[in-house]
Amino acid sequence: FIPLVFVLSLLIPTIGMLANPNIGLVSGISLISYSILVYIVSAQIALQQQISWLATIAPFGILHLSYGIGSLVGILTLPFLKR
Repeated sequence: FIPLVFVLSLLIPTIGMLANPNIGLVSGISLISYSILVYIVSAQIALQQQISWLATIAPFGILHLSYGIGSLVGILTLPFLKR
């Protein structure tokens, strides 16, 4: 559920900016927090596997964004599926 929560933490405040521009700070804080965590985890994996941390940082972001967007699309289309 972490990728879905990450995508929602970016999406919902961004939409909320239409009502109040200050709500966009939540998206910024979420993105910064996520980036710091990805950097730390990528560095740990790179040290353990003895590879470049640049080779681990991009897949984390791509994986979490695509998995989160896919989860959101799946949840939104679930009520419309025919059985």
